[in-house]
Amino acid sequence: MFDHVVSVGGDCQPAHQIRRITGRDEAHVFDWLLVRAAGVARLVESDFDGFLADDAALSLHMSPYAHVADAHSGAHLLHDFPLVPGLLAHADAVRRKYAFLAARWRLLMAAPGPVLFVWLGSEGRDAVAPLAEALRRQRAGRPFHLLALRSDVAEPDWRLPDVSNRFLRQPAPYVWTGDDDAWNAHFGIGGDATQAEPASRAVA
Repeated sequence: MFDHVVSVGGDCQPAHQIRRITGRDEAHVFDWLLVRAAGVARLVESDFDGFLADDAALSLHMSPYAHVADAHSGAHLLHDFPLVPGLLAHADAVRRKYAFLAARWRLLMAAPGPVLFVWLGSEGRDAVAPLAEALRRQRAGRPFHLLALRSDVAEPDWRLPDVSNRFLRQPAPYVWTGDDDAWNAHFGIGGDATQAEPASRAVA
């Protein structure tokens, strides 16, 4: 049983599905970022030091999709800035938003109840292990579990403490929101929930 279920990236699909499955819509810092596991680990370890802090580290890119890149973390922001020249005029408002979300993250890290973190990306054990370790240090002995999902390949159990790695089917043709039935299975909702044990009773 988990008190909180929170996305740690690497794209927007986990946040969307967590909201659908749990019925909760509380925003968290990694919900709508495109970010690799190393970037999440770096931000968690540094307590978000330097994130979006330097105008020179922010740049607009229109390919392969429109986004603002933060050089410090490698995160891509698709929704927070107007994706046009002059975007830095809006940087302070974006910083205030993420400062608020970072403060919420700190409260989450200090919460005594168990937390389920959900990661979705195309990275394997070596990339996700430092993220799990960063979460472990920040949780400081408080219970947590990391559900690491990838859709490009099915792998054997990574055998990492406090981590379950699973294959997640995606819809064809691809839709960014994901396959509801596939997500339901990982959370023990209907169908075959045999792969979902860590998350099967997600929210108290």
